[in-house]
Amino acid sequence: MDPTRPKPLYQLNPLTHPLPPILFETSLDEYRKVDHDGHKNKWIREVILRLIYNRPELWLAKNVKVKAIQWEEVGLELFRRTEQALSISKIREFWRASKTSLRQRLQKLVEIEGKNPSETEIGLLKWPLYPHIKFYRTVLRDLEDEWRKKALGLSYNEEIIRDEAAYDDEIECIGFFEGDGRIKTPMGMVKPEEHMEQEN
Repeated sequence: MDPTRPKPLYQLNPLTHPLPPILFETSLDEYRKVDHDGHKNKWIREVILRLIYNRPELWLAKNVKVKAIQWEEVGLELFRRTEQALSISKIREFWRASKTSLRQRLQKLVEIEGKNPSETEIGLLKWPLYPHIKFYRTVLRDLEDEWRKKALGLSYNEEIIRDEAAYDDEIECIGFFEGDGRIKTPMGMVKPEEHMEQEN
């Protein structure tokens, strides 16, 4: 990830709801013998997402094979903290469904409805699980850029330019590089410095 890029809105606020404390110690061998009929209520789903967030090896790297024991460790910690047991297949099924739901909601807001970053964030916050899975937008960022280009009518080789001031002023500054390195701004959009001049 480019360190010069400003932080997007979804990274500005920390994840809500800290993990519940560990209630008791259980070994992985003991956990494997437990009847995995835990209740998949809203709180349990939130805890699962937080446990996954705490393990970037499960979600941050692309095309990396995750070992089954890494998912068992998620299930074990979930059991220790909530006394609710879920099978690894159920945990992974929930994780896949959550990622798919986030991707579909994001695509609808950005590509189909043409929402800007602020409007996108507001739209996603209507989904109760969003505050707990928004960390996964880091993985979807390049895909989100492609959707935004399509919504703006930009070609694949035109780069979306972000300016930190645009977030501060709630103005979206989007442009693209021309062959000589100059930034060209699409019609109907202003650069931050032009916006400041208009205000003064």
